[in-house]
Amino acid sequence: MTTLSFQTKTLQRYFFLRTEVDRLLTACIFFSCVLVALRTIHTGRLLFAFMVWNLFLAYIPYAISTWLASSPHRMQRPFLKYSVFLVWLLFLPNTFYILTDLYHLHNYRHAQVPEWFDLALIFSGAWNGLLLGVLSLHQMEKLFRPDHRSKTDWRFILPIMALNAILEKGTVPKKTRGWTCVQLKT
Repeated sequence: MTTLSFQTKTLQRYFFLRTEVDRLLTACIFFSCVLVALRTIHTGRLLFAFMVWNLFLAYIPYAISTWLASSPHRMQRPFLKYSVFLVWLLFLPNTFYILTDLYHLHNYRHAQVPEWFDLALIFSGAWNGLLLGVLSLHQMEKLFRPDHRSKTDWRFILPIMALNAILEKGTVPKKTRGWTCVQLKT
């Protein structure tokens, strides 16, 4: 039993490995990155390297919401609370935007790589982005609406998702030219 408790204490030092959900998310993201690395090694081309960057950008809102949730005292300072919320809101569209990477399946075909491998690579990244977005949104909902912990509060989610769609709509044309959402907003 002592080794199990030692391993748990060691893992809790790392921000992204504190809870079981964090460890599962880290493993899933690592799996997506391994798929990108395998494709790059096999073809010698960095065509899907953007997936690693997109996953990093998708992780930022989750890291922000987890950071806030781990220390409720931060939520008591209004300036910090709303400043961090605004940064979170600016990065949130990246989590759902990864779904549009399925568009690249047809564009980046390579004769040496089976289509099912590219599909698995893109789906794994899209799934991770979606998970990060939904979990981050859920954490922020619990932080900003503590009185509604047991049920979903659509008065929080719907405006956030509407803003998400507006922010995302503004970045779509520019992202196809090689820009990312963060580069446009900072």
